[in-house]
Amino acid sequence: MISKKQNEANCRNAQLSTGPKTEEGKAVVRLNALRHGLRARSILLPGENVEDYHQLCADLKASWQLRDHNGAASRRADGRGPVETGPSGSRRA
Repeated sequence: MISKKQNEANCRNAQLSTGPKTEEGKAVVRLNALRHGLRARSILLPGENVEDYHQLCADLKASWQLRDHNGAASRRADGRGPVETGPSGSRRA
């Protein structure tokens, strides 16, 4: 348990710690809490190259293509085209 005097000091200090006020300050701290980006508003971090990102996506998609034992792309059961895979390798029809 803290004293009344310490609690009052904490309250006074809290009034001074309300975060950035200017747009410049908000821009500086906007990625402080970034952990995984699953709900991020933008795909790339500042300084990352959009062309590099698109190339990475294309390379990953190409590497996920399912192949049979002869090296041919796997076909969907209905014959309408190749089987697509998700990031986890799961098949999607």
